[in-house]
Amino acid sequence: MKDNRGITLIELLVVMIIIGVLGGASIFGARILGLGTAKSSTGRISAFLDYVQVENMTKNKIYYMIIKKGNDKDYYLIVETADGTVVRSEKLDLVRGEITFYKKNDPTKYSVKNLTLDGEEVNLEVSFLKESGGIRENRSHDKVTQIGISSAGRSYSIRLVEVTGRHYID
Repeated sequence: MKDNRGITLIELLVVMIIIGVLGGASIFGARILGLGTAKSSTGRISAFLDYVQVENMTKNKIYYMIIKKGNDKDYYLIVETADGTVVRSEKLDLVRGEITFYKKNDPTKYSVKNLTLDGEEVNLEVSFLKESGGIRENRSHDKVTQIGISSAGRSYSIRLVEVTGRHYID
């Protein structure tokens, strides 16, 4: 008759080590994916800034890039005309992140939130001049000079040059 002694202690340890290594690798992989969200969101915002600048310089309408925070804690990137027509929109893949901005001549760091000022929603809003491509005052009569994107311990910054409208990622 065959000798069936079951699982040996060494076999059990080998299986436990394999499960531990796979579990650790999956946690590390999930962490790596989370770190990419700030970088990819920064790239998307930069691309939308380029798009809005080109549209403002080549078309007869005024275009705005707007970043709003929805009730579901997600950020939305929107391009709309001065009359409120939405041209493009996209949900940013920003896990547990935050988007902040600075205005010209104002050292205060503003955070994009579901805030209202006198019953009107306050969001990050950027537009460009037709003639030079420089930054135009938004509908709140402000000029955004820097946008900060952070998620999972990583932070990126987009600096906007007022005169030319160029932007640089730090």
